[in-house]
Amino acid sequence: MSGCGSHHVFYDTSGRQVSRAQFKKQVNLRLNKYSTKLIDGHKVTSLYPNHSVGKLNPDALKSVRQKLKLMSEDIDVSKPLCIGLFRYTLDEWGNCCADNYLARKDFDEYENYIRVVNFLVKPQDRYLPFYYDKDNFLKETFFPENLACDHWLVLRPNGEYQMHYGETGSWIFDYVDVEWDDAISESYYESQRQLEPVKYFKF
Repeated sequence: MSGCGSHHVFYDTSGRQVSRAQFKKQVNLRLNKYSTKLIDGHKVTSLYPNHSVGKLNPDALKSVRQKLKLMSEDIDVSKPLCIGLFRYTLDEWGNCCADNYLARKDFDEYENYIRVVNFLVKPQDRYLPFYYDKDNFLKETFFPENLACDHWLVLRPNGEYQMHYGETGSWIFDYVDVEWDDAISESYYESQRQLEPVKYFKF
């Protein structure tokens, strides 16, 4: 980021610096999301894939299991976990974006589905049960960027995981009982490429 004065730089999903026009062309909220940070006085906007597949190493998996058990002894870490993780953001009407997801009961059909929040909410009956992500441990482990108010995660006992930023991501729960590899992640993107792009660029 050379040059005098403040300016705005853009990076694609590979971390390559691109022009504003190139960045705008790549934005498709079906495939990716972006966030802007102020770094050394410059605006830096980066594009991130909204879906990925991975596997925790043994130490990381042990830490995640310990944190989950601290949330509640009732969480069965010996089975695949379907996790909806919600962070506190306000929509344009001043409502918490996560409220609707916390209140929904249709996700309860998935075995071992748990609601996790990283903010303290009033213990209303419609929210229960939910667990508190103290110190943002789960969010920082799987969803380090603030790209959405809702996050979706399937975590298998062997450390394999599949995650998705943003709404409609709950479909990844359908992958609980199938074989995973990078091709699954690619098949997701391929299916999304067939749909009309969702463009939203506010700069």
